[in-house]
Amino acid sequence: MTDVRALAKIAHDAGAMLSIDATFTPPPMFRGLEHDADSVVHALTQYINGHGDAMGGAVIGRAELIRRLKADALVDVGGSISPFNAWLIMRGSVTLPLRLAQHVATAQRVAEFLDKDPRVAFVAFPELPSHPQHRPSRSDCGYRGGARRDVRLTDNVLRAFQLEVRLKFRAVLADQRALAAWGKFQREVE
Repeated sequence: MTDVRALAKIAHDAGAMLSIDATFTPPPMFRGLEHDADSVVHALTQYINGHGDAMGGAVIGRAELIRRLKADALVDVGGSISPFNAWLIMRGSVTLPLRLAQHVATAQRVAEFLDKDPRVAFVAFPELPSHPQHRPSRSDCGYRGGARRDVRLTDNVLRAFQLEVRLKFRAVLADQRALAAWGKFQREVE
């Protein structure tokens, strides 16, 4: 887990700003501005919308920074989405706290299950007591979570998992171009 306050101090001491990509840590999971970040970028399409049916993004920051962004960046890249996409994102945001609570609870159960399985070599999940940064995770994130999670499988399980994915991928996608691309990817992996 990253100590955002420490990074902000390093950036500010060097005369730079700190911006956080909060795609996987939407509020209320983590509030970067409260940890001294200058701006937080949200991909509204993912967690905040929750349906994946509208594209949008937002930059959150102090008023003077947002004014500068409006004056400079918005001229080049635009700054508004369609009213319908805005409505779709607003509709999905209503259930965000409920969805995040369920995501976090489910992730915790899966991590605990994997951590006990002898076929799993390593689980990097900050909410597990075995994780070296277990405490900071709980204090920095309101719902906990929001950090990168990794699982390393033993070689036998990894080969079985690759075979399972390969079989399901071929069964679901009948498009020959997709299968050709998967075959090329599979040769690169092996």
